[in-house]
Amino acid sequence: MLEFLKSLVKLIYLKELYIPDNSLTFEQFAWLKSKLPDTEGLEGVRFFSISGVVDSNETVLECYSIIGKRKPRCLSVDKIDLVNKYKNDYNKLVEKYGNEIEPLE
Repeated sequence: MLEFLKSLVKLIYLKELYIPDNSLTFEQFAWLKSKLPDTEGLEGVRFFSISGVVDSNETVLECYSIIGKRKPRCLSVDKIDLVNKYKNDYNKLVEKYGNEIEPLE
């Protein structure tokens, strides 16, 4: 995994990168974001909306997903305080890892 991360950071002009949320830890995603700050897809928190029909009623599910292994996949929009905590934690890690050379295990 470490070689994979080292290879990715060489792609400094990469515009988008989407890795499955549970492929890396929260900290590894933050480390990668610190090395590729302009790359879309490495945000710590993702918002998504899914619409469908349940019992003949149109239903919309709006959730936040936190990237990283063992992180919440669907936090409802009414848990904005918890979502903001994850965002702040992620941003602090990105800043912390900005000067670290080696990826986290």
